[in-house]
Amino acid sequence: MNEQKQIEIEADRILRLFSNSGAKIVQPTILQQADTLLDLYGEDIRARAYVTSDPFNGEMMLRIGILMAAVSGLKTTDRRKKSLLRHIWRPKRFKTILEKFTDEVGLSTNRFDNFDAEKSFENQAKKIGLRSKSEIIERIESLRQDSKASPISKTELGLINSLLNIGDKCPQALTKLKNLLPDMPALQSAIEKFEKRLTALDHANVDLSSIDFEASYGRTSMEYYDGFVFGFYSESYADLPPIATGGRYDALTKHIGKGREIPAVGGVVRPDLIVKSKGFETND
Repeated sequence: MNEQKQIEIEADRILRLFSNSGAKIVQPTILQQADTLLDLYGEDIRARAYVTSDPFNGEMMLRIGILMAAVSGLKTTDRRKKSLLRHIWRPKRFKTILEKFTDEVGLSTNRFDNFDAEKSFENQAKKIGLRSKSEIIERIESLRQDSKASPISKTELGLINSLLNIGDKCPQALTKLKNLLPDMPALQSAIEKFEKRLTALDHANVDLSSIDFEASYGRTSMEYYDGFVFGFYSESYADLPPIATGGRYDALTKHIGKGREIPAVGGVVRPDLIVKSKGFETND
């Protein structure tokens, strides 16, 4: 039997597993309107999406919502929080911005001391970039106002870094997360949800000691999810990409529904990788 035929058989087997469990099989259109996704997640997603001009190992887990809760709970301005939240999916940029917001020098706007909304645009060289004069003035004023707020404390910076460095089996990871609660009470709700998931898995006879939790998992490739995300990997072939990934994307349904929202969770299973992974040949 050739490889393509094996993949088709595996795909059919997976589909039947979901169908037999009560899932409804639908055939959505392949091409979707790009505007909604680009508006919600930013232009960076273009690099990982096919956009046309026509409309159109074991298990690893992460509750990205935990990091979102931590950022939302920082003692700083809403503008800074929004900036950090926007870049959660870009680890290097997130780190740079976070460190800038903890540095008084980095927050300084001294370079704008001599800026005048009218005079500064007189007799200047040709404007570079797409921002209008009013947008530039608004941006400078926003930076000036923000610079008056105190920097994010070194203590909070350390707590965020401690959170991002958590990587352990789920029971141990839960303990480490709870240890952060006294200094980061904003994590309370997210940790409670994570603990409920672990309890549900335990009741389903899943060995929690075999499941890894990684607090930075998915930050560079799963930006369309806004809550708990997960991935399944082959223990036999560690070099393979994730065999399945998924998570919650409640914000997407709210955005598409223009305020109306429904709980949403989704994922993708890759039958070709399951075929390549010997450890899954007889595992239903």
